[in-house]
Amino acid sequence: MVGDYFFTCDSIWLADQFRQNEERTGKVYIYYFDQPSRVPRLRDSRSTDLWPEYDGVNNTRWMLLKGGSHVKPTPSRKKVECDLWRTAKDIEYNSYSKSRAAAFISVPHLIVFIIVRSATFTFIADYPPKTSHRREYSTLKENLMFSSHRTVIIYFSHIPSSCCMWLDAFLNTLPFLFAQASSQQNRIPIEIETRLGKMRGQESIFLHKRVHSFLGPSSPGEFQDLVFSVPFAEPPTGEQRFRPPKPKKPWVGTIAADTLSPACYQGRDTYNTSFWGSEMWNHNTPVSEDCLYLNIWTPADAYQYRRPYDPRPESTPKFDPLVKDTLACLRAVPARLLVDNIWDLDLGFLEFPFVIVSRDKNFFRHKDGFISLREGQYSRHVNLMIGMNHDEGNFWIIYHLGDFFDKAEQPELNTYEFHSCIERAFAFQSQIVRNAAKHVYSDPKCIDPTKRMHSYADQMIGDYFFTCDSIWLADRFQQSEEQGGKVFIYYFDQPSSANPWPKWTGVMHGYEIEFVFGVPIYNESSGYTKREQILSEKMIQYWSSFATTGVPRLRDAKSSDMWPEYDGVKNTRWMQLKGGSHVKPIPSQKKVECELWRKAKDMEYVSYKAELRLSSAFRTSHTIALLALTLL
Repeated sequence: MVGDYFFTCDSIWLADQFRQNEERTGKVYIYYFDQPSRVPRLRDSRSTDLWPEYDGVNNTRWMLLKGGSHVKPTPSRKKVECDLWRTAKDIEYNSYSKSRAAAFISVPHLIVFIIVRSATFTFIADYPPKTSHRREYSTLKENLMFSSHRTVIIYFSHIPSSCCMWLDAFLNTLPFLFAQASSQQNRIPIEIETRLGKMRGQESIFLHKRVHSFLGPSSPGEFQDLVFSVPFAEPPTGEQRFRPPKPKKPWVGTIAADTLSPACYQGRDTYNTSFWGSEMWNHNTPVSEDCLYLNIWTPADAYQYRRPYDPRPESTPKFDPLVKDTLACLRAVPARLLVDNIWDLDLGFLEFPFVIVSRDKNFFRHKDGFISLREGQYSRHVNLMIGMNHDEGNFWIIYHLGDFFDKAEQPELNTYEFHSCIERAFAFQSQIVRNAAKHVYSDPKCIDPTKRMHSYADQMIGDYFFTCDSIWLADRFQQSEEQGGKVFIYYFDQPSSANPWPKWTGVMHGYEIEFVFGVPIYNESSGYTKREQILSEKMIQYWSSFATTGVPRLRDAKSSDMWPEYDGVKNTRWMQLKGGSHVKPIPSQKKVECELWRKAKDMEYVSYKAELRLSSAFRTSHTIALLALTLL
């Protein structure tokens, strides 16, 4: 890696640049020396010893000097490695051309030959024979560029002793110089101007591509007493608590958007504060009511930055005096106390505070969101990507049915315990539905059902809350005569090597996110396998393609990687994301299970509409009564 950065890749780049110049008259020859001992000079050349000219296109071979001399093509892997450093040095050059100062210290040419043995990453150089000695050099810092168990042996050529000392010091600090260079090239400041003011972000490299980021609060400076990032509304603090957001006002100066902004107030997962599996979902930044900011990552060549979001609320709800007094009281309560008390409420199974409810007029202005969804009153001229995970229910049964499932080893339930889980999880359903669930989620042919009951509970909870509704939405979206968009379904079934939960929990809710955002690729220390890294690369391509074109595709797709459109009739397949990507039909048993929950939710919908009619009738009669009293 160090040899590529400082020597090899620049040498190949220079050869390519030299050959591409239209005014060139000279020729280029490349050698790759890989012989630890001295090789005698050749007097009579054989055909294998003829050194071909390098042109960077038709002939990309070099002379391999090892034992004999052999013409070899430049390894394709070396081109990939050099492409990384070429991208990095392009950024260095852009920075240099603007500032007229080097991005980091250059390395002067010394008469030292460093050869990399690719199998062990051992560094070797050669003293002149008779006058030299060898010594082990082991002062490269651990946990930076080289691990301490790798042997580093150095021989020096004819150079002054002062240069030897310089090189000794240089190699001792090389990891720090390299890290500094990397840090600088990943922290190139950029500045843009929006309709409301200027913002300063950063340019960095991810997967060989330049990315611009605009993140959280500013560092101390001209905004000493304020916290800024990429704002999309005025802070909802003080009298603005519980009110519709107001458009952001223009600002003077430049906002430094280079660190993450505070998180909004939210409840903490207190399952186990020393366990990463639960702690990972808690905020890792300070919390504040002043949290209406965006974290933006965009390709470096996407220069069309849009203006901040302007909600422009059309009207403010009118409240009676009692409600206004209550709101005034709540606005005076410290935010942390308010949040903690709301989360202390005794909630039902998989019920959460602070979620959007279907009757919220701020989000569903024209009609109740639940009714609009059920009656198909939504835009269909968009493409949908819908997905679910293999073990959607396991995360929730650990929390809500912990006396059965909060275990390090695979839980074993008898029939009575499994039925108790159903009674508790679906207490709001009729007894008919609960009895049907006991029948559907069972297997009379199973020899040892105690080993399967935890899987039945996982699938049952996951089906009701996630999987079956997702399939239902895909079916309804495609059944409309006005259908214009396409539907693509995925089924994520890849266990994560970095998952801190017990192995029996499988592929839980939310664990596809790390693959979508490339965590297995850049976080190599977490122990992800090569299969997981390849899958993550594919998922990034699928998601990026869908976001830009509306169709999930791979750049170089095989037939097994082609993601078919779901139509609910002729094509009821989904893309199974596991190891690779494979198209699979939705299992017939899943259709049976989802039919149960579809009928149960039909009954829920009938009950919900009746509740709305009753509520509407009450409001109407209440309004008539108030009007009558006013007239009297």
